[in-house]
Parts: sequence; C-alpha cells; structure tokens
Amino acid sequence: MLEAFLKALLPEEVAVESAGTYEGCDPAVLTNSPSVNAMREGYGLDISGHRSRWVNDVNLDRFDLVVCMSRAEASYIIAQNFPGLVMVANAKNGGVPNPWKMGPEVYAECAKVLESVAHEVVELWFD
Repeated sequence: MLEAFLKALLPEEVAVESAGTYEGCDPAVLTNSPSVNAMREGYGLDISGHRSRWVNDVNLDRFDLVVCMSRAEASYIIAQNFPGLVMVANAKNGGVPNPWKMGPEVYAECAKVLESVAHEVVELWFD
C-alpha cells in the first residue's frame, strides 16, 4: 500500500518498490482482497497487480532509502549492510500494525497510516 501512495506522490523517475522480510514471499500470489479494496475504495488507487517479493531478491544498492513497517524489519535491513538510510514508518507508534488476516476495517486503518507515512517520506526526503 505504501508503494502505491509513494508512486502517486513522487515523480516517475524516483524508483519505488515494495519487498518484505518474510523469506516465504511468493511472487505468484496476488495481493489480498482487503488491501486492494481499502486502496481502491478509500483512495482510488489500484494495487491489484502487486506481488509480494522477498527483500533479499532486490538489489538494495539501487536505493537511498528503505522504509520499513517495523523496527524488526529495519534491523533486518541494517544487518544486510544496506548503504543508505533506513526509516521505520510510523516510528512514534512502534511502526505500522500488520493487518494480515484481519478485517477490512483494519486494512482501511493501515492504509490511513500509510498515506500519512507517504506524505512524511515526501516531505522529509523529496521537498
């Protein structure tokens, strides 16, 4: 969801990609319906084509900033010797709550948090 918000806010030449720290990410699996619905209904953004990827399958050297959903994920990225900056989204509240396997209202709340995070990223790094 954060990827969609950032892509909507940033120029096309800024590389924005999404990846997770769960090694079992399966790129063949479509994004789940609650997140697709939360983004479409709440923001008019279509993320139906999003696929999960494991962060170790991404060349992080191409990026200056990695935004993580939790402190644990940030620690993982730092341990990979990422040369850029690492930011925990919604850090003041301990990161972004994981809505996985929760109801639509939890996905909608997560989207609301991530919209705010996207604006924060843009203000801090791109303005």
